[in-house]
Amino acid sequence: MNPNVKFGAYVGAWYSDYYSSGVNWASPRYLTHKLYPKWANSDYHNYGYADHCDFMFLGCYASTASIYGTTEWTMEGFASRGRSLLMGDTVFAGGPDIGNPEGWQNGLKSAYIPKTFDAIVTKGMADGYFVFDLCHIRMFEYWSAFKKTFTEYTNSLTK
Repeated sequence: MNPNVKFGAYVGAWYSDYYSSGVNWASPRYLTHKLYPKWANSDYHNYGYADHCDFMFLGCYASTASIYGTTEWTMEGFASRGRSLLMGDTVFAGGPDIGNPEGWQNGLKSAYIPKTFDAIVTKGMADGYFVFDLCHIRMFEYWSAFKKTFTEYTNSLTK
């Protein structure tokens, strides 16, 4: 209706399991049945909706022990696989859950914040970064870790 209004969605990046929620967030050009023949029929890709979104938020929720790696259930893997699944149909931001998964629950993980950004944006090739969620940043006093991470990243772009 209004071309100035952007439309997006949040989805869990765990695509191989997310189908059970009735969601196919991939590009309709992504031939799901070729990689997941046990649950995706040859028509499944027709119901992907990435091409209808201006942006997506992919929840790259993994434990502190699973930040790096190329497989699903690592932050880097969620982001890089997300890039493949979306096939350029939309831009996306990947984000960690910094309060709930294994290793994050009790805070004191400031040193992991730059690693999550590196895994999701630099190595995972996400277009952006978000965090789930603000209450954890406040509760665990991660403000300075995020500020330092973003400042260092911004400075690296100007070099």
